[in-house]
Order: sequence, then structure tokens, then C-alpha cells
Amino acid sequence: MRTSLRKRIYLNFVLLVVIFGVLGSLLGAFLINKTAVDEAQRSVKLNLRSAWGVIHGKLEELRILVSVLGTGKRVAVAYAATDPAAYRASLEAARRQCGFDFLSLTDEHGRVILRTVEPYHVGDDLSLDPFVSSALKGSVPSGLSILSAQR
Repeated sequence: MRTSLRKRIYLNFVLLVVIFGVLGSLLGAFLINKTAVDEAQRSVKLNLRSAWGVIHGKLEELRILVSVLGTGKRVAVAYAATDPAAYRASLEAARRQCGFDFLSLTDEHGRVILRTVEPYHVGDDLSLDPFVSSALKGSVPSGLSILSAQR
């Protein structure tokens, strides 16, 4: 039993419409997915650049504050004193004013001579710390570091 020409043309047309509909749907889904992923990646890159800009700005601000504080009278007087702990309150006020989490003074060998936050342990050697060793060489380092609770 042969199908009529009209039926075959109709079935071929329906088949063509279904095939192109499926292909169009797949292509549309692919393009939408690709566009959404590209937009998300662009957004993340922009947010990361913004975050790094904020971090670098804050690091520069902290570097300037440390540089100014290091050349100020409070630190110079504490270094010159035979008992630097007597100047703890003054340096604690400077620490709070600058917004630092902690402030420690070391001697020229990297040994802690004063801490402004509890515990007030002194005498530990920080000369191997990358920031302290860089400062001992005369530069004003800045960066991020995660410290243990003991430090």
C-alpha cells in the first residue's frame, strides 16, 4: 500500500519542521548557555579586579602609615628608652589610631622588644619573617600574611 503523494509531502514537511525545530532549540540552548557563562566569567573577572584594586589601595595606605609611624617620635622614644614597655600605652593609641590589628617593635636583629596587644611577650626572634627581614634591610614591605594565634 503506497501512500499518496500529498501524504508524503505532508509527512516530509512535518519531519523537516520537527528536525529544524529540534536543531534550533539545541542551537538556542547552546548559545544562551555560552552567553550566560561568558557573562558570569566577565562579571567574576571584574569583581576580582575591583577586589585586588581595593586590597592594593589598602596595602599602600598601611605601608604609608607604617612608614610615617616608624619615623615618628613615639617609636623613636620607645627605642631610645631602657624600658620600652613604659611607652606601650602611647604606641597602643597609635596602633588604634592607624587601625592596625597589632603593632610590635623589634630591635635591629629582629627580636621583639615591645608588643601592643596581649600577650605582651618579648624576646622572640622574627628575623626570618619575610616582612621583618625586608624591613631590617631598609625597605618598607607590604603584603598579606596569615599569622598563627601564637604570633
